[in-house]
Amino acid sequence: MGKYTQKLKLFASLSHYVDRGVELYLKGEPSSPERTADVVMESDGGYMADFVRDNVGTLREIRFDRVTLG
Repeated sequence: MGKYTQKLKLFASLSHYVDRGVELYLKGEPSSPERTADVVMESDGGYMADFVRDNVGTLREIRFDRVTLG
């Protein structure tokens, strides 16, 4: 699967979550599905998604943070 196709799939997935009330964050700041997909795909996998749930288990946030090895 090409990088452009992967980016479109990520964008569609993130849009689905946002449409259901889930908030997106990129490096600690609120973000959109488009911006998040752009930055994450341009980084060649340098971001990790953290799925944050409330006390009853409902997904509330997806936080993308830059990760580095070393």
